[in-house]
Amino acid sequence: MSSKSFNFAQSLNPSKIKESERNSFKPKITIYSKEDDTRLLLKTILEIWGFVVDEADCVRRLSAGFEREKSDLIIFDFSFPFDEYLKTISEIRKELVFIKVPIIGISGFAQSGYRALAIAGGADEYLVKPVDFDQLKELLKDHLQNDFDLDAQIGVIEPLSGGKH
Repeated sequence: MSSKSFNFAQSLNPSKIKESERNSFKPKITIYSKEDDTRLLLKTILEIWGFVVDEADCVRRLSAGFEREKSDLIIFDFSFPFDEYLKTISEIRKELVFIKVPIIGISGFAQSGYRALAIAGGADEYLVKPVDFDQLKELLKDHLQNDFDLDAQIGVIEPLSGGKH
């Protein structure tokens, strides 16, 4: 490991690494939801886990965010009416066809048919609310293949999700 390599564990001690170096290695996740509470909850947890988080409450803001800086992953909140959100995610996939960004759909719609519709409509994964943070952790690890040490960060809130210690 060279002296310029990034070690996330070291970044927990701010005196050991510059802020710009810490931020340059954090994956960026965009949360798309019209619900303020959903965005706040997910943003808080993702930031505790060490991610850079952007928020969007409409497609225009989601697109504008991607014009500024590409996200590594989108968490997309499917709400009522479900059909409108299916159209929205399909439009996003068309607009961003040149950027294969993983999309994790979340929704209160628990029936299996909704999951299948979301996946067919463009989501890569689908979680039912309330979000199981252990499941979310595994999906993030699966879709964000890089040097970011997610396990080191997630251990900070493991008790909140009911995980084994």
